[in-house]
Amino acid sequence: MSDLDDADLPHNREAAAFVRSLAVSLYDSKLEIPSCPDAALRLQRALSSTDIDPSVVESAAGADPALALRIMRMANSVMLNPMGREVRDLRTAISRIGYNMVRTASVSFILNQLVDAGGAPEPRARMRRLWEESMHVAAFATVMARRHTRVNPDVALLAGLLHVVGKLYMLTRLSAETDLCDNEPVRERLLRDWHGPTAGAIVQSWLLSEEVVDAVEFSHDVETVREGPLTVGDVVAASRLLAVDHLGDSGRSGVTVVADHVPLFARLGIDAAEAAQLSKAAHEQLDSLLAAISG
Repeated sequence: MSDLDDADLPHNREAAAFVRSLAVSLYDSKLEIPSCPDAALRLQRALSSTDIDPSVVESAAGADPALALRIMRMANSVMLNPMGREVRDLRTAISRIGYNMVRTASVSFILNQLVDAGGAPEPRARMRRLWEESMHVAAFATVMARRHTRVNPDVALLAGLLHVVGKLYMLTRLSAETDLCDNEPVRERLLRDWHGPTAGAIVQSWLLSEEVVDAVEFSHDVETVREGPLTVGDVVAASRLLAVDHLGDSGRSGVTVVADHVPLFARLGIDAAEAAQLSKAAHEQLDSLLAAISG
């Protein structure tokens, strides 16, 4: 956590007040997502039950027409329905794609709502860039999990989408703080220091698994290389590095990215040549992913 006392960081008083307010929300578990449909949250709770009731899942999914439509579109997408057998009712759609992908549909729906609630042009533009990043990370994570780990690719996809949720939430709150939001160094410092715990708290409040909470909270920690079996966190951290490079934000080649993080990529069994293949496969996956889960 940052104490925001650096001499070169302006608006420290306002930033400190924002951090205190955010910390209280985190401590009290009062992170209310702006414009988040109740149906999506009810669906998350239904899917997190130890004894999932299909009728409750269907009822929650059908309570919001836009959410139900998203699930239907996913069930009829090329990504999940390569044979093109059209699904026409919600119950069959849920059965076809499975609960993990229904959860992903709900999460993408919530994230879209967050982006649309971005407020002023600058935070909204920043949020749309983050949404684009999350899609790329999700595509890389799906391919990487399938090729290099025993991690469920659907879970890796979900965690890849969610790794930006802390920043999206913070930007919606910062949009009401004009001085902070317009000051890029302050805004980016706040996002850097606080997105992890914020994301972890949000995902935990949605009753998602601990492996997803961990992956989302520590998605930017690429220096700590863990021992033991490969995790969703390993996949998301490595996928974020490759995705940011793929988006052109790093100014580096995939070879450099792998070379700069040898322990992480070696743990996953990925060298420079394989990273290039992953990039190609993720790019091919991206269009179908966008078609399946975009609003």
